[in-house]
Amino acid sequence: MKILYTYDRPLPNTGADTEQVVNTLSALARRGHRTELLIPGPETGPGDAEAIRAYYQVRGDVAVHLLAWRCHGVRGLEKWSHALRAPRHPAVAAADLVYTRNLPGAWSFLRAGRRVVYEHFRPWGDQFPPLQPFLRGILRHPNLVGAIFHSRYSLESYRRLGVPEDRMLVAHNGWDPGRMEPRLTRAGARALLGLEPDRFTVVYSGRMNARKGIDIVFAAARAAPEIAFVLVGSEGEGPIETEAGPSRTCASFRGRDSRTSPRGSTPQTC
Repeated sequence: MKILYTYDRPLPNTGADTEQVVNTLSALARRGHRTELLIPGPETGPGDAEAIRAYYQVRGDVAVHLLAWRCHGVRGLEKWSHALRAPRHPAVAAADLVYTRNLPGAWSFLRAGRRVVYEHFRPWGDQFPPLQPFLRGILRHPNLVGAIFHSRYSLESYRRLGVPEDRMLVAHNGWDPGRMEPRLTRAGARALLGLEPDRFTVVYSGRMNARKGIDIVFAAARAAPEIAFVLVGSEGEGPIETEAGPSRTCASFRGRDSRTSPRGSTPQTC
């Protein structure tokens, strides 16, 4: 089967959802499917598949197509622009199936007569009730092959909208143990990252912004100066990095890969 995965952000990207996209598509490729990826880019043409594989450290033969972006930098317009123009890309005509996690994209491809699989994790109908008729129309569309959700909780929210359960699947997020190699000892990992070998250390890894409750981590660091706090996931200088600076009781690693080296920078030590 030839599967085209369409996604509305340029890649590589530090977003957690991009890990899901690339790992899913790479896993499908390793299962023997012909897989292709359609993403925005500076111009329409072939994309750099090898750069994406290297960044996400995945295996699988995936072709990459770029669709020149419009309204770049205005997220809502950019998302809809890609969704409305993507069905006309030549790669779409050759695909047996379109796979997407973007609602505008699912709607646009269904409208264009394509067979679609939609995947997501949010219970959109519960979070934004005005979307319910739109969601119901997409998930009950005859060309929708199925919908995939990461939890029963999310699936149930769509079942309450009247979507038949036999059109939906729970597929829990997986992990590839090979990506955790080489396995390091605690002492070896601390030495590699320049951390004190014997100090009690707390590590936070994830989105580095106030919306994720990182203020609680800072409050804990101020209350327990004898503990080292390491934050992994910084993408530049901002209020979080200022708070985690040398005058504070924590350190902040930049870069997406801390398993072998803090790529691109050194920690802000305290």
